[in-house]
This record gives sequence, structure tokens and C-alpha cells, in this order.
Amino acid sequence: MTAFEIEELRRFALLLINQDRARFGFEPVVLGENQAAQLHADDMLVHDYFGHWWSDGRKPYMVYSETGGTSYVSENVASAGWTVEKWEEDGCDSPSVNCPVPDPREEVEDLHWSMMYDDADSDWGHRDTILGENHRAVNVGVGFDGKRVDRPTLTGDGTLSLVILKNLAGTEIAPTVTLYHDPPPVSMSREEIETLRSYCIGGGSTTRCGEPVARVLRPPESGGQYTGLTGN
Repeated sequence: MTAFEIEELRRFALLLINQDRARFGFEPVVLGENQAAQLHADDMLVHDYFGHWWSDGRKPYMVYSETGGTSYVSENVASAGWTVEKWEEDGCDSPSVNCPVPDPREEVEDLHWSMMYDDADSDWGHRDTILGENHRAVNVGVGFDGKRVDRPTLTGDGTLSLVILKNLAGTEIAPTVTLYHDPPPVSMSREEIETLRSYCIGGGSTTRCGEPVARVLRPPESGGQYTGLTGN
């Protein structure tokens, strides 16, 4: 698939997303420039898996940050077509076997519809991501090898420094920032990735969120102080 064809599919996905956001009264999002989504789609095709974890054990927000992403990120992943294993199992390379190859545009449309209107088995999490009220951009990755289409929708001295900006009028910064720990990622097999239907903050390769390791509180107002705090 050429870069032009991938770009056309990205823009088609953006159109579908914004049509549904408008239908439910939300502002449109713009197409972002972060490469994490596309890199994840490529990784799934190369290593023949489907899931939120990468083959090297990283999670979406890790790669998003490593590729220059800022703020937060939520990922939807959808796939259609043939896995390498199923293609070979059904003898699709044989001239006497007809294995229909998916049309990428049709599959992107069908996958988007499923995430919006047939997502009960995921507790409507994909739909919530598409309609996120505070979302302003979407990064779309598309991988197609002629057999399968993948579309993830898509961040020294030991001192932690963090700056939170309020860029949208009418929004408030949460009074508490919660920090979680992820152990260093380790490579994962296709079976290990596909066993995990969702991902969570912290905790490593598990669908259960890790326990917070620290919380950062907003500075108290002048003359005020926090009481009853424990820990460091």
C-alpha cells in the first residue's frame, strides 16, 4: 500500500469519526501528525498479532510519548481480514482456493461502525474514545498486506518535572495528578498480546491497573495547607 493510499484512508477514517462526533454534539477533531498509530499498525502486520501491546511489550502511551506526543492518549484498535496462520491453514495460496481479500476502505468503514454501534462486549470503550469530549486530534494508523487491515486509533538526575496547561476555555485542571509505574517492557508473543483485550495504566503486561506510586496535589491557596497527608 502506497503512502498516498494510507493517507486517503486516514482522511476517510477522520471523516467517519467527525460525522459521528457531530451527530452526538461534539466538536470535530483534526488529523494529528504523531507516528505512534502508524508504527503500531506496521508492527502488528510484521509480527502477525492484534492487540494494544506491542511485540516488544510497550503500551500505546509509551510509544506516543517516545514519538513526541504530549498530553494524554487513548487507543482504539480494530482488525479485519486474514491472519498469516489462517491464510495458510485455508490454503489461500492455492490457485484452486478462493479467499476474498478485504477492501481497505470498506473495512475501515465497517470497523468504525462496529466500534461506535456494536461495542457492548467492550463496555462501549471504543465508542467513548471516539466521542471523547476533550479530544482535539486523532492519529490514525493503517496497515494492509493484501490479506488483513489493521487500524489503531490513535505518548538524568531522577527529578520529576511536570507542567500542566489549560488550553481550552471552560475546562479545569484536576486537583490531583496520579503517577503509576510500568516495569520495563519485555517482548511478547502473539498469544500473550491477544489474550489481553484492553490495556491499563501501570502494572506492566496486565489488564489490571497498577496501584498509584505517588500523587501530586495542586498547591494550596495562599495561607492554606494540606493536613493528614502520609508518605513522601
